[in-house]
Amino acid sequence: MRPFNMIVRSEEQHIVALRALFDKYGIEAPENTANIVTPEGMTKTEACAMGVVREEETIRLYEQELLPVVTKYADIIRVFTNRRSTSRERHMPAYERCAQ
Repeated sequence: MRPFNMIVRSEEQHIVALRALFDKYGIEAPENTANIVTPEGMTKTEACAMGVVREEETIRLYEQELLPVVTKYADIIRVFTNRRSTSRERHMPAYERCAQ
């Protein structure tokens, strides 16, 4: 169901980009400990509203925590900036539209 299926595909692409960075720098990929909440029992509108909140959290994470610690790594900055921009310019508007 849109926009969820489109965003899942986008997230898969982001994972590929991050894994390439882990490989480049010889870093073991961290275990995924994300708190994934499925929309069971929610309406589509409620699930989309939750998506808006999650995207806001993602943008804040990149701006306040991740980007400040990678200032010496142009390739990491590029991946993180692209990820943040995708959240702000694509995912958030998609969730906002379906939350109305």
